[in-house]
Amino acid sequence: MLKLLVLTFCLLANAKDYRNDLFEPNIVDEEQAITRLSQLNDYFKIQKSTELYFNAIYLIVTKDLRDKIILPGYFEKPECISGMVREFSNMYLKALKLQQNQLSPGPWKAHFRSTGKPTTKLMLGMNAHISFDLPISMYNISKTKSYSHCKTDVIRQDYFKMNRFFKEITPALNRELKRVGSDLEKVGKANKIVEPIAYWMVLIFRKKAWNTYVSLMTIDDEFTKYGTDRLNEEINFKINQIDRKTSATSKLINAADTVLPFAGY
Repeated sequence: MLKLLVLTFCLLANAKDYRNDLFEPNIVDEEQAITRLSQLNDYFKIQKSTELYFNAIYLIVTKDLRDKIILPGYFEKPECISGMVREFSNMYLKALKLQQNQLSPGPWKAHFRSTGKPTTKLMLGMNAHISFDLPISMYNISKTKSYSHCKTDVIRQDYFKMNRFFKEITPALNRELKRVGSDLEKVGKANKIVEPIAYWMVLIFRKKAWNTYVSLMTIDDEFTKYGTDRLNEEINFKINQIDRKTSATSKLINAADTVLPFAGY
């Protein structure tokens, strides 16, 4: 309670600067990601923002993934997963920052503007973060010196091993949805995920993200020889294509707001 009172005072004193700091994409590891997501939870709670639904779920996933990263033998290349968590978090923060001027990527715009059911907003966020952010995050990590070995063949096994991880934590995500509904005084409106179907949709998003990542790496292999400018041109063209495709998926999710595979209000 004291933490929330202090945060409320900070927001009232200098709301814009504090929000800018929270949204700054400068995460360097999973511990800092967890700290920032926790701060965002408090921020969205004070704002009574429905963004809390996605952020709270994202925080649980990041905490559990951090525990798996430090668990000896769970991942073949834990340093690669750690790098992905860092870049993945920064993609989310970048979207939050860009949305202040309505400049976030298409699928994120659909998420931020959603006024549908909590689970619809959550699914829109998952589409944006998994289908759009994840493949770009993996590509970006592979281009950094410290993680240059984290390419397709190296991370494939760990990437698909994470599917089991998502199946294991789905019940915890349901409990968090209920808690967030209480925090936002929307008890009874925080829909329950139908777990097997929700997990199936996560698998679809993740498979799509992997295929997109592979296509980015293929472009990198084919066009590096033509120089940086040509390579960047091809990569940016592909990213714009990803934006359009994931935005189209967002429209389908919004259109299905009343019939999505979740329990109703």
